[in-house]
Amino acid sequence: MKRFFDLSAAICALVILSPVLLLIALLVRLSLGSPILFRQDRPGFKGNLFTCIKFRTMTDARDEFGELLPDAQRLTPLGRFLRNTSIDELPGLINVVRGEMSLVGPRPLLPQYITRYTSAQMRRHDVKPGITGWVQINGRNALDWNQKFALDNWYVDHRSFWLDLRILAATVWQVFKRDGIAQPGHATMPEFLGTNPRCKKAVTQPTRIIVVGAGGAAREIVSALDSINKIEQRFEFLGYVVSDLSRLQPRDSRDQVLGDFSWLQANRNSFDALAIGVGFPASRLRLAAELRHFLPEVEWPSIIHPTAIIDLDSARIAEGCFIGAGVTATVNITLEAFVLCNFGCTLGHEARIGAGSVVNPGANISGGVVISTGVLVGTGSQILQYLHIGAGATVGAGAVVTRDVAEGVTVLGVPARPRALDEPLSSIQQEQHQAHF
Repeated sequence: MKRFFDLSAAICALVILSPVLLLIALLVRLSLGSPILFRQDRPGFKGNLFTCIKFRTMTDARDEFGELLPDAQRLTPLGRFLRNTSIDELPGLINVVRGEMSLVGPRPLLPQYITRYTSAQMRRHDVKPGITGWVQINGRNALDWNQKFALDNWYVDHRSFWLDLRILAATVWQVFKRDGIAQPGHATMPEFLGTNPRCKKAVTQPTRIIVVGAGGAAREIVSALDSINKIEQRFEFLGYVVSDLSRLQPRDSRDQVLGDFSWLQANRNSFDALAIGVGFPASRLRLAAELRHFLPEVEWPSIIHPTAIIDLDSARIAEGCFIGAGVTATVNITLEAFVLCNFGCTLGHEARIGAGSVVNPGANISGGVVISTGVLVGTGSQILQYLHIGAGATVGAGAVVTRDVAEGVTVLGVPARPRALDEPLSSIQQEQHQAHF
């Protein structure tokens, strides 16, 4: 019934509102130029990505380093009007017709948030995302993230056709009230960085933990667990699991491998937490997404070796991170979910490391550096102050980065330069491109 109502209502709305949509498209074209529509991948039902469509509301203005300016500086007067009235969301009716969204449901958020969710927060993806939702009529962006996730989960637990009708009716009134459009100091909402594991309540029993992977990176996590337990018995290491038993290598810890992912599902009550012991960014992100999908309630503790020197009072460390022996990090660092900082690397003030990124041994990340999602930083490399490393990029072993690195690019040498397509990798760099899981 919900799908039939969504489809019929969305088609009717598109037909009735077509003159308005054409007028807005013309105004956006005259004000902002091309493209008229803003398209961005967002996670939908069960975390599967789809292309969300909205009217464009911001310019592409950038600073002297090529970085996009803050949202508040790029939001135009027309864009502010479209957002205040929620007219910018109307093209999302196309997503409803396609079956990617519903008229009512949790709003689709950014894909990088997926790896930052707790198991409870991940429940918002048990239903299709919506153009409007329970959050939108109960405070919208005036709420903090925890309040939003709680309301999303309430909707998931109590959803019904009549509740959807109530939300749709209240949305019309909410548009005219224009309350809760933004949080103070932000164009909309501040970025969600995840729940800091240091804020969780203490447990009386050791956490039963399994490490995903069986190679060198996995053994380093187990070594850190042993070091932590010598100070305080916090973890009980049960063994390793891998995604594919046929891919185990001779140097992997075969004797302690419990099985593949089917073992996790069959023995769910025998463990509390998982840690990803894989040293390649794309694999870390893929494994995290896969495991969170069929084990949504599992814990992902961040593991910090006792010899690491970190200002924990100012650090923001998301779930699933691993910080190895001898890592040094100064003030106000941010580690997004599932970051791996290997032994002996250094992180300068205000450094930010994106989800799933790997900083290999001895790498030096200077102050103010921003590393995007899924970046591999090679052994002994250096990244100078305030540079930006694009998503999926690779910094080769021993490279000295003196300028920004674009998305998906591999840079090598001193000073670092993009690798030619026919240029071979060194044996060390080849090793860093391999992962055993």
